[in-house]
Amino acid sequence: MVKIIKDFFERRRVRKLFSKYVSPSVVDDLLSGKINSPKAGEFNEKMLGVVLILVEYSTPKVVAKNIGMIFDLAKEHEATYEATTNGLIVFSFGKFRSERNSEASRRAFVEALRAKSERSVKIVRGTGTGQVGLVGNEQLMSNTLLMPKFGDALQSLSSLNYGETKETAFS
Repeated sequence: MVKIIKDFFERRRVRKLFSKYVSPSVVDDLLSGKINSPKAGEFNEKMLGVVLILVEYSTPKVVAKNIGMIFDLAKEHEATYEATTNGLIVFSFGKFRSERNSEASRRAFVEALRAKSERSVKIVRGTGTGQVGLVGNEQLMSNTLLMPKFGDALQSLSSLNYGETKETAFS
């Protein structure tokens, strides 16, 4: 009986924590065991969609508002958050879901982003075969993706004007 109660509270804690960052269906998959992560250093090859977004700097308040809007849209479209640095935000699609569903989600995410961003972002989107897995050690691990030609995508992003979007291949 004690184990059942502990499991209940653990599931509730996980649901509360993860529902802030990912859609309810991903949380359900996580709790049901449909999502299995490899051990640190083990990678699985997977077809992924990737979206790189560069937010135009104006004022910290405006940037924070734009990034908040982007994260709201990402959650709505079941994107997986990868990284943020200096206004660059990276999301992936297909890391935990089927490729067919992730492609439609990726396209819908980019279209919604273009409609709401008011020319304050640059977007590079694309697909390719990448490696998904855990990096780090027992104290600090991160579930990450490794994509070929990521540097080329960053270069494409820098050549765009704000409000523009470019499709690229990551393989």
